[in-house]
Amino acid sequence: MLRNLIGLALLLGVAAPPATAFAQDLPKTEGATILRLDAVDPKGAEQGNFVFFVSFLDKYRKPLEAYDPKEWTIIMDGQPMGNPLQVKKLADSDQFVNLVIVLQADIAAEEYFTLAKDKAKKLLNGLRATGDTSVAMIFGNTIENSGTLSAAHNTAQNWLDEKKPDGTTPALLEAVQGALRLFPSDFTSIGRNRAVLVVGDGMDKDASFPNKIKDLTDQIKNEAGKKRVHIHTIYVPPPEEEERRETEKRIRKLSDLTGGTYRAATSGVGEVGNYMENFGAELMGQHVLSFQTLDFEGDKDINYKLELSHEGQRFPSSALTEKTSPPKSNILRYLAIAGGVVGGLLLLWILIRLIRGILASRRPVEVVQTGPETRPCTQCNNAIPVEWKVCQYCEALPHKGKLRVVSSGELNAKVWFIKENLTNIGSAEGNAIVIPDKSVSKRHAGIKVQDARFELADYGSTNGVMVNGQRITKQFLKSGDVVSIGAVEMEFTLK
Repeated sequence: MLRNLIGLALLLGVAAPPATAFAQDLPKTEGATILRLDAVDPKGAEQGNFVFFVSFLDKYRKPLEAYDPKEWTIIMDGQPMGNPLQVKKLADSDQFVNLVIVLQADIAAEEYFTLAKDKAKKLLNGLRATGDTSVAMIFGNTIENSGTLSAAHNTAQNWLDEKKPDGTTPALLEAVQGALRLFPSDFTSIGRNRAVLVVGDGMDKDASFPNKIKDLTDQIKNEAGKKRVHIHTIYVPPPEEEERRETEKRIRKLSDLTGGTYRAATSGVGEVGNYMENFGAELMGQHVLSFQTLDFEGDKDINYKLELSHEGQRFPSSALTEKTSPPKSNILRYLAIAGGVVGGLLLLWILIRLIRGILASRRPVEVVQTGPETRPCTQCNNAIPVEWKVCQYCEALPHKGKLRVVSSGELNAKVWFIKENLTNIGSAEGNAIVIPDKSVSKRHAGIKVQDARFELADYGSTNGVMVNGQRITKQFLKSGDVVSIGAVEMEFTLK
């Protein structure tokens, strides 16, 4: 029990990352830099899309940065994959994390509990209001939590404000079981990037019943493996030295069995706070690798591993095994190649027209008004009558559908054509559709075209996406739908 933090002089240090039941072959790197494969999301495997969540940590378990895709190698069933990938920091990506914070409440260590609550609130505040989910939990002899996993992080923060230490003998393993039960068994509503942070002294009211402790530990190992949850622990040794060996072993084992990170706070209250801040940086500093390939055999368990060559050193990751759906027929690859060829020819045709237009514009000509007033189309550069709201030349070019602005303002009647399988929409240059409006986020939304279906998805924008007046996260479009990107309303029309 956390009676006080006086006399915490046991020199445990920060331990190495342990092996886990579902992350095998973790490198033996005591006190060294590690590469840990935290999660693999193969839900898009049928289309050849994979997402990897990876922690690259120094010996103090602080995140390092390695964002050059050329430094990374994806290994599937022992076979290095040569396809290109993208690498981002979790905090800058459109992927999410799901976190349960578990704090031990002890009246005799009120200073610790108050600090731990404050740091937990700061950790929750560092999560994103769209996508990331969280729950706060405290335990003494009883166990309480702030609700279900949700993006309402302020709810968990306010809930923590009201909690007081109770001074009872803690139910450590039962609390961890309760935390695991908050995660669903499937990965549709909440993805695979899941973590539990436990802060406590390792004391448990059931410690005098070894068989019960073993049963609870085995159950935790099995449930964490099935639900893909890593348990990270911060150990605050109790003042009685004779209790430390068993309590340290008990709390560290939670990390050992689930591939989490273990830290031991041996020098007072401040170290607990520092470790909680370090964990927040570790969590949001994960590397997110997006990878595409159809060159794999599915409908089976696939072993995933990564290698990183960084600053002259080679780092092998832990391994994960995931049941993976088979890819769709390789005909998609051939269609993609054919589409690339057609697209290249189309670009060549447009380039030739542009060059001819430039050469023609340099010839001295006598301007004679022989017809209606014209203007250049902003998309194809053809001269078109000023009264045309939609360029009929553009209409004739290959496209899949279009968005026409129906709201008032300077953009009224502006038309954008959907030409690619993935069309990104936002206010920043580089998007396929650039909407210069302050209500539109830099990378606001996207339309994915597959099998003649148009799926609109919100990329976590500030002002949201609406279809026919209803706010959505993802939705398939039909011709005639009114789509609102920020304050800009557009009518979607199939070709």
